[in-house]
Amino acid sequence: MHKLTSMAAQAEPSGDRWMVLLPGLFAGDWVWNHTRRHLLSHGYRIATIPQPIALLDLDPALITNLRSYVNQCFDQEKICRAVVCGNSFGALAAVDYAAHFPTRIEALVVSGAPGLSYGAQSKAITWDGSTRETAHGIADKLFHDRSCLSQEIIESTYLPLAHRKALLNIVRALRVAHEYNLRDVLPILQCPVLAIWGANDLLTPVEEWQHGSSHIMQGRLEILAQCGHYPMIECPQAFNSLLREFLDELRFDHAPMSRSRYVSPIGIETLSCPKPGAR
Repeated sequence: MHKLTSMAAQAEPSGDRWMVLLPGLFAGDWVWNHTRRHLLSHGYRIATIPQPIALLDLDPALITNLRSYVNQCFDQEKICRAVVCGNSFGALAAVDYAAHFPTRIEALVVSGAPGLSYGAQSKAITWDGSTRETAHGIADKLFHDRSCLSQEIIESTYLPLAHRKALLNIVRALRVAHEYNLRDVLPILQCPVLAIWGANDLLTPVEEWQHGSSHIMQGRLEILAQCGHYPMIECPQAFNSLLREFLDELRFDHAPMSRSRYVSPIGIETLSCPKPGAR
């Protein structure tokens, strides 16, 4: 059995619903900082895996290992059922877990998930971990507006990933992301799914999900303008607003409406996307 990294469970005294926030391949749970604070302030119980998937003590090339890891984390925190959120490779892990453990999933919230290959092709990311220039180059691909990303965050993310074991995990995981076929998985999901996508996501273009989301029985796609691969970082207020709307429908036992909507700063039926710190 793999040694588990303890999930950081946090809760308000009145919290009675679990949210599990999965990290990405490169980035740990810091990508959820805005969302975590927002959810805690509204009484949700939060569980996260602090490290990025590349640093976990398992081989992410075997998606079954990651699936078992997440399930053990559920057991460790005594979580019977939860809404699971995932970004990038963490989103792929969330969808895979929901397909195999449907009774433990109340709903899914995903962004930047790989695994679809409709027409538009994502721009490949390679990572040798050897230079800061590599890290900055990848950040440029992942973010539409990199001003929301501090130099400290880039440094603290890039340095641990420079080790050989992490590099091997990254290479293996990127192969899984390329080969995993979500087209066969999306139609069997039994839970409501909210997909929040950046319109300027270069790694996993939203066009793929505009096709793919139509195969989800209870699927909703929200597209954020002027936003890249990490909408919870680039447009946290818009992301959290869409998430809360979705969660409120679940909370009051309303079946979330299936739709695909373009969310932009201007126009009809819009939601503004102020950057972090904006008033």
